[in-house]
Amino acid sequence: MRVRDDLATTFCKRVATKVRKARQELEEIRLAEREIVEALIGNYRTVLKNIDEGGPAQAALGKAAAMTAETRQALDGLDGLDETATAEEVAKRLNGNVSPALLALAKALVVQAGGLGAVTQTVEEFGGFDM
Repeated sequence: MRVRDDLATTFCKRVATKVRKARQELEEIRLAEREIVEALIGNYRTVLKNIDEGGPAQAALGKAAAMTAETRQALDGLDGLDETATAEEVAKRLNGNVSPALLALAKALVVQAGGLGAVTQTVEEFGGFDM
């Protein structure tokens, strides 16, 4: 009977030790997860500030839209010309003066890419998209 009681006591002590270690490990995991969540929330907030109204991405998008509109206005005088027209057809209708329209379009794309670059740079500063 004493051996049985000692065995039960030993078993209870081992189980209590395992439970205590498991609780400590769980608390460490919770703290690590909390740090990750707080970092992600901070990163997300920063990304949103760059994308939000008045941020660099929106400003670049507005500039790109204006420059693209200028390009379209330059090409609007060409009757029957649509997005499926070839470069040769556009050059022929503009009497070889394609470069101003293409230059304006290229500038618009550069501005738009710069705005998107601000967003991606912010993400990269916080560890990239894979974090």
